[in-house]
Amino acid sequence: MSSAIVLAEAMRAATERLDAAGVASPRYDAEVLAACALDAERSAIRTWTAMGARVDQAAADDFDELVQRRCRREPLQHITGRAPFAGVELAVGPGVFIPRPESELLVQLAVDFVRGVSNASTPVRVVDLCAGSGAIGLAILTQVTQGGGVVHLQSVELDDDAVLWLRRNAEALATPEQMQVRHEDATAAMPEVTAEIDVVVCNPPYIPLGAEIRDPEVARYDPARALWGGRDGLDVVRGITAVAERLLRPGGLLLIEHADVQGESIPAHLAAQRHGDLGVWTEIRDLRDLNDRPRCTYALRSPMGER
Repeated sequence: MSSAIVLAEAMRAATERLDAAGVASPRYDAEVLAACALDAERSAIRTWTAMGARVDQAAADDFDELVQRRCRREPLQHITGRAPFAGVELAVGPGVFIPRPESELLVQLAVDFVRGVSNASTPVRVVDLCAGSGAIGLAILTQVTQGGGVVHLQSVELDDDAVLWLRRNAEALATPEQMQVRHEDATAAMPEVTAEIDVVVCNPPYIPLGAEIRDPEVARYDPARALWGGRDGLDVVRGITAVAERLLRPGGLLLIEHADVQGESIPAHLAAQRHGDLGVWTEIRDLRDLNDRPRCTYALRSPMGER
């Protein structure tokens, strides 16, 4: 057919355009966008490209439109409406923070802890504060459940737009018995609960005011409420640690994701939380991500405090 376009040529041109626009992974993005335009899996795009397949002009035009949007640095996940993360695929779009691969460290730490304390009859109680799309909590729930464990997840989100995405993902990926969505302030969450929760996880707003955000996808599209954490980036973190102190049972786990400049300040803040001369937290440590950058603070709720 004379109007058919060689897919390999379209892919090559798209990759070059994305690269010139500053997209960090141009070939990958081109494959994902082609899969979206052609309603196919990314693996099929790679196979068809290698086979010299052709696509009709309408499909090529759809692909070109998606590439133009990505060249303007609209997030790939907004264009496709989907965000793969730690074994789950989430619905995302304007108004909600896009989950990042760096957060998978927090998920793995939580899953390892939950597997160590779970059994088939008693659910492990997990709270995800500043839940956004629900990515972290739902990834923990999914991985533990697939391994035969039982989790009861409560995901807390204040922002009106973000909570719509959270509810959508909860309905798609969990049952009402497994997960509850709470539309409330994470820094004052669940006032009726004291010393009942096994794990609290949080990816809070932590960017210090005045910091430069280099990625256009973040600066233009991620909601400001999910990014900025006050003068030192710890305004929300302080509220989160106070809530976690109340929520967690003795020996319960707190995990907080943070900026790479906060690998000392957040552990120091936790170490300073005391009741008189008794410390609130024990086994405080900071962990690095796959890029060897400080990424996550780990602490256990002290059974009786530490002298």
